[in-house]
Amino acid sequence: MKITNGLFIYFLLILLIIGCEDKDEKVNYRSQYLGNFNFSSYSYTWELDWGYTYGDTIVFEGSVEPDVEQDYVIINYRPIASDGWTCNGIKIYGSQIRPLINKNGELSYPYIFETCGHHSIFSGSFSNPDSLSFHVGGGGLGGTWGHQVIGVRIK
Repeated sequence: MKITNGLFIYFLLILLIIGCEDKDEKVNYRSQYLGNFNFSSYSYTWELDWGYTYGDTIVFEGSVEPDVEQDYVIINYRPIASDGWTCNGIKIYGSQIRPLINKNGELSYPYIFETCGHHSIFSGSFSNPDSLSFHVGGGGLGGTWGHQVIGVRIK
């Protein structure tokens, strides 16, 4: 009976250690990308008949914050604005986005594709913990629109 109790306690400790390491790793990889950033962004549209039209460049002191879901961040890259893109009644982008981030700083935005379908556009990443860029938008039927964004950490 003593051996059985000892083995049970040993396995219980192993499970606790393994569980704690995984959770800490998820929390820590994201933290290096969080903080205050200077963002520079512009809007654009492209139409088959007209070509490109560019909006003014907006410079904004924003942030990258943790989201309640472990692998997501909230990127506040523009002042609250009326422009942006609403798809199926849900605002997809405008003043912030909520992408997934992996350990290498690569961003993905599955929500935009789930909500708006194959006409959605998103690419982005951190080139290092102090610099990021992304492109978000949509298009179809002879046109496209979106935001091009660059962010540099405020030191």
